Parts: sequence; C-alpha cells; structure tokens
Amino acid sequence: MGISQSITQMKIRFSISMAEEVVALIDAEVGKRKGFANRSQAIETSVRQLLELEDYANGGVDFMIRFLKLLDEHPGMGKGYLKFLKEVKQRSNENLAGR
Repeated sequence: MGISQSITQMKIRFSISMAEEVVALIDAEVGKRKGFANRSQAIETSVRQLLELEDYANGGVDFMIRFLKLLDEHPGMGKGYLKFLKEVKQRSNENLAGR
C-alpha cells in the first residue's frame, strides 16, 4: 500500500505515552515544518517513514546474504563480478574526465 492510499483510509484513534522532552521535540518540529498540520500527523509520518526505511534496509541485507551465498556456491562468479565492477569504475572515471 502506498502512502497516498493510506491517507484516504479511516484513521484509528489510540493514545500513547511519551516523555515530556520527546513531546516538546515533536511540537518544535510541527511548528518548524509547514507540512505537518498537527502532532498526530507528524508522529504518523515519522512512524511510516521509519517502517519503510527498516523494510528497505532489511531488503538490502537479504540481497547481500543471497548474493554472498551465490558467490560461495559458484566461486568463479566472484572473479567475473570483480572484473565487471572494475570495468564499470573505469568507464565512470573516463566519463567524468571527458566532461
């Protein structure tokens, strides 16, 4: 579900307890940023971004685990991949030098 879809969904009200300092930090951010209408919107946006970031990071870790397993299962691939990366780097450096 994308962010724009979740905005049209019905909101569920619940309460949370936070340290006074945290609430003050949130209120200061709401005051500085015109994108937040209120404290609830700031908290909702922050939680959503945190969860999406964790999901993205976990995907990267999963990819690396699968990639390293693949290299372990096929040792010859590592040398070919390293050669490919060096060629890409060289092309990139040549393109930057030609500007």
